[in-house]
Amino acid sequence: MLLPKHLRDMAPDAYEYAYLEQSVRHEYEAEICSQAQALKETDPNGACNLLEEGLKWVDSEQMRSLHRDIRAAITYWLVDMPILRDETGNARTGAESTVARDQNVMDSRSNVYANSLWADLGSLTFSLADDFDAFTGTVAFPMGEMSDIYHSSATLQVYGDGMLIAEFKNMDADSAPLPFHIPVSGMSELTLRWTSEGANGWKDWGRFATIFDARLIPPGGQ
Repeated sequence: MLLPKHLRDMAPDAYEYAYLEQSVRHEYEAEICSQAQALKETDPNGACNLLEEGLKWVDSEQMRSLHRDIRAAITYWLVDMPILRDETGNARTGAESTVARDQNVMDSRSNVYANSLWADLGSLTFSLADDFDAFTGTVAFPMGEMSDIYHSSATLQVYGDGMLIAEFKNMDADSAPLPFHIPVSGMSELTLRWTSEGANGWKDWGRFATIFDARLIPPGGQ
């Protein structure tokens, strides 16, 4: 059904409509960027969320560039990331999950770290859907532990999308800390898997291969 003539006469022509659309787009883009700039020091994650929401409505290189810059400055500690799948456990104690965060932040060589992560036995999987370039940290034997014939060592394997991308084998009291920097660009999942070696049948001392200061590095991050 056609609009009445007086309403058709009031409607903008194609050029006017395009101009109005562009003006609204620029105003929206400027407002979102202004709000994100105001948040970036106190709440960088909130600033990124705001820009991501804005990009759903407006295809803006200015917003994408600001999002990259703010995100690159955020520290993504693995201990703070949500776990996609927890497949750890301990048959000896009956625990269905044995995730241990920050129980020990010093290794056997007296190096002190910001945080730590380990599990008795099994695997933890994290999502990389937010697009990260690298996975960094240090695998080390923690301070206060002892290895012996019954609890000789532990191994940590790192998988990206189900493919083994790093392995830290036979970590015991004599092992030196092992810093790492693993490319993960293009991967959607990261999995850590702990196993233990020794005469004791429970095989539940994955803490011998504790991962310290584990971080996910976004594009442009350090």
